[in-house]
Amino acid sequence: MTLLKSCPTCHRTYSDPTFSFCFDDGALLSTAFEYTSEDDTEVETVIASGKALQGDHAVADITEPVILITVNRLYKPDISPQLLYEITRGIWRISERRNNAKYAFAVYKGIIREVYKIDSWHPAKADSDARKKWIDDKGIKVDKVTRQRWQFDGRVSAELQHYVGQSTAKYQVRGAQNPIKYVNC
Repeated sequence: MTLLKSCPTCHRTYSDPTFSFCFDDGALLSTAFEYTSEDDTEVETVIASGKALQGDHAVADITEPVILITVNRLYKPDISPQLLYEITRGIWRISERRNNAKYAFAVYKGIIREVYKIDSWHPAKADSDARKKWIDDKGIKVDKVTRQRWQFDGRVSAELQHYVGQSTAKYQVRGAQNPIKYVNC
């Protein structure tokens, strides 16, 4: 058995568990995962198949056109499914590429928390009463929205629930400023 780490950007693997950053691009390496030589599979295949782990989470191999929406700022462990939907669906400054996405993934600290099927996009209105109350109750400071923002209407996607709990390390760079990441769009 060998412990390996992988780069989420270039997918290079390292067998030295003391390495923290990729030598090629400087990205933070994944948490070490086990690889046994008894497997018939090459290391690259293990990583590409999603069997590689980011911490205790399988790394997602997303094939559908999706938008990854990072909700770190407003997500809390006690959040209700309705409020998770509200904070994921909008209010976003987002490009026309939004129209190519069929699904939106709510992502908290690099882990997919929920998957929504996008039915439509429309200009965002002011915060919903439920969202405003929840934000106020948690004492979260939110800037006033002044530019054209968008939100989607949708529903939980039953067919893509296998992504929930998986890592987005292959697609998102830690510390990125933009909470929106397009995949296959």
